[in-house]
Amino acid sequence: MDNRDKLLLAASRIYAEVGFRGATTRRIADEAGVNEVTLFRLFGSKAQLIAEAISCQDPMGTVSLPEHPVDPLRELAAWCDGHTVVLREMRAMIRKTMADLEEHPEMAPHLCNGQTPHFNELVCYSTRVVAQFSTAGGGDVVTACSMLFSAIFADAMSRDVVPTIYPQPEHEASTRYVRVFLRALGVPESNDLVARAPVSHVTDSEAA
Repeated sequence: MDNRDKLLLAASRIYAEVGFRGATTRRIADEAGVNEVTLFRLFGSKAQLIAEAISCQDPMGTVSLPEHPVDPLRELAAWCDGHTVVLREMRAMIRKTMADLEEHPEMAPHLCNGQTPHFNELVCYSTRVVAQFSTAGGGDVVTACSMLFSAIFADAMSRDVVPTIYPQPEHEASTRYVRVFLRALGVPESNDLVARAPVSHVTDSEAA
């Protein structure tokens, strides 16, 4: 690991623990095992270092949706579960960033960088689901995706603070969110989709 990576790792760890003010350049440099001169040579300022440390993190992990929907309820629930796990693992950093936004609004785009591609993926997948399965015109896909995305983010960030406002039991939350989401898009329950799922045309030689 080179000095740049060491500093980014140290900055993300310390920032998640103590926030912007507590994450001094000296503390970060000591944690990384380099001197402050190197820190400023590589990043220019503490703000730039922390901004890059936040941008390097993917707060929703690498869970992805299939290109061709088959069982939207199951596929979306698994996607939500996977992202919720990663969001909870990064909860300290995300909370610190949100708390610091009043004083450091320039940090907001860096936090969003990791989440925007996942939201776009959800919109694309949901658009395909509507085209394939919806029985009621599809509804407002982007707004529905915003609501689902917000639900899993809020659940990951706040269930430990106000557990009574979230679906119980916890392990069923993603499925419940997705059921409401699909209902808003006019998509029937998974069991009703079997007859409408695309047929995979496999030749005899491919099957062999």
